[in-house]
Amino acid sequence: TCVAPSSVMANLETILERLLVPDSAVIRQATQDLQSMYKDPSVVPVLCQILTSSQNPQIQQFAAVVLRKRLVKMWKRLDMPTKESIKAALIQILVQEKTHIVLNSVAHLVGVIAKHEISTGRWDELFQFILQHRHSGEPVQREAAMLVLDALMDSAALELQPQFVSIMALLLDALGDSSSYVVQFYAIRCLTVMAEYVREEEYHRFVELIPNVVTVIKALVLRDEDKACEAMELFDELVECEIDITSHVSLLIRFFLELATNTTLGNSIRVKGLALVSWLITIRKKALLKHGLLPIILEAVLSIMATPTGEEGDYPVESQSPISVAAQLLDVLALNLPPEKIFTPVLQMVVPWLDSDNEFQRTAAIIAMAVMVEGCSEHIRNNCVPQLLQFTYKAVTDPSHIVRNASLFAIGQFSEYLQPEISQYSADLLPILFQFVDHALVSSHEESSSLTKIFYALETFCEQLGQ
Repeated sequence: TCVAPSSVMANLETILERLLVPDSAVIRQATQDLQSMYKDPSVVPVLCQILTSSQNPQIQQFAAVVLRKRLVKMWKRLDMPTKESIKAALIQILVQEKTHIVLNSVAHLVGVIAKHEISTGRWDELFQFILQHRHSGEPVQREAAMLVLDALMDSAALELQPQFVSIMALLLDALGDSSSYVVQFYAIRCLTVMAEYVREEEYHRFVELIPNVVTVIKALVLRDEDKACEAMELFDELVECEIDITSHVSLLIRFFLELATNTTLGNSIRVKGLALVSWLITIRKKALLKHGLLPIILEAVLSIMATPTGEEGDYPVESQSPISVAAQLLDVLALNLPPEKIFTPVLQMVVPWLDSDNEFQRTAAIIAMAVMVEGCSEHIRNNCVPQLLQFTYKAVTDPSHIVRNASLFAIGQFSEYLQPEISQYSADLLPILFQFVDHALVSSHEESSSLTKIFYALETFCEQLGQ
């Protein structure tokens, strides 16, 4: 254990207590006193002893945080007996401590030290702790083991790289720990960090864990949506690291769509699901077509686009809501797939919606046509301009303002991407647009979003006429 002069220890503990006082002047003075204490060579063993002996969890947490900041700079300068004393004390705390805020702070302190000690092989006791507690019958001890491993990954992933195979085996076991979602969550966090450092020869073993991860997140969504959303960052990391997940593309697409279409979930996790589908479309479009996944993607995307917004106002084309991100995903599909694979089936699905009593289905139908024109412009210019314009003319006179606004957005899109063919219809389109302008000028109740759409459509159309 760490041994320190009792007078110094009492003084430092008093300073830490003052840092907890809700008074800015007291905190400012305590901070200055703490800075002065750093000059005392015994400050490290004193902090260590406070950490092990204090009965106040907040004081212990403060001591761990301060000690971590000190050791980042001076660990290499400590003599071997002091290092061994600190390491032994920290293992003792990890074994005995039950308070999460203390365990969390100590785990991050351990991570800082481990970055120096792992490569030298001088802290086998730490790995013994992780292995023993990982298989404990007590959930709290298993959670402590995974908390420490997570902290190690966060600070010393590169140093742990030679042990990745055995760590992946441990994480597979942890993912199956259905009696503790905390253990499972930390296992996924570890994998998220590992993704950047995993070597090519380990890709297969790493990717094999994906079905287990999906199972865990499905359960986690029902229990703690914020943690589930954080766990999804593993897939963001796979995007960045370009790890090939083709073997699980069907599983992942279905899982992401399941999240995206679940209207009981928050927007963040639904949008994340859609963004990940978009990523898979971009990098694995052949696998997507091979597995016959396009129909379920289109069905999910269009159903989201036709979801009532639940509030008065414009259709959220440009926000980061599930509706707008679904529309963006349809744009991605149009840019990445042949027109006959995307435009034709979507048109077949949405044309009946134009006669629906549901204004959100009518709106979604027009928006769907509008967002596809960039990717399918050549096909549409050669085959479908009159047909699309007929649908748009009908929407322009729709009793619902969100449908009318959608038609203006569509006219702007058509003007931008369907040139020169669209200019041939200026005699029909310009009177419609000028009529909207006239109405807006005399109406004090015109939505600002409607004005934006009117001038977007008019400006875009007239710009193209001048070219």
